Amino acid sequence: MLIQKEVSAGGIVFTIKDGEIFYLLLKSKYKDYWEFPKGRIRNNETIEEAAIREVKEETKLKNLKKINGFKEKVEYYFTKNNNTIVHKEVYLFLFQTNNIFVKPKEHETYGWFTFEYANKKLKESLRKALEKANNYILKNLR
Repeated sequence: MLIQKEVSAGGIVFTIKDGEIFYLLLKSKYKDYWEFPKGRIRNNETIEEAAIREVKEETKLKNLKKINGFKEKVEYYFTKNNNTIVHKEVYLFLFQTNNIFVKPKEHETYGWFTFEYANKKLKESLRKALEKANNYILKNLR
């Protein structure tokens, strides 16, 4: 069986309102799951450049600040339509915004969720990254 490797980059986007942290999740158009904005890395890009581009492209957020010091790698497997198994690596960076109006281009809808609710909506492979981001914010940004 053929295993194909894909590498993507994206972001865990958050905002703080009335002292509470909210995380941006995007709902897939094609399957019933929620995820962080992410996409493939282009040949001439660094992982960080790709993450910034993908978050901006998928959310249309203008006021976006990348938080230095956070980078998380997530790995998982899935099967494509042609029965090819894909080993996916996703590098996630942390972004803060004060603009909550998202214009999802490639997703059905979006939502801003507390840590507890976002954690319930995400697939297992992304929960650990959310937990690490939440701990980073609580320790360094509050």
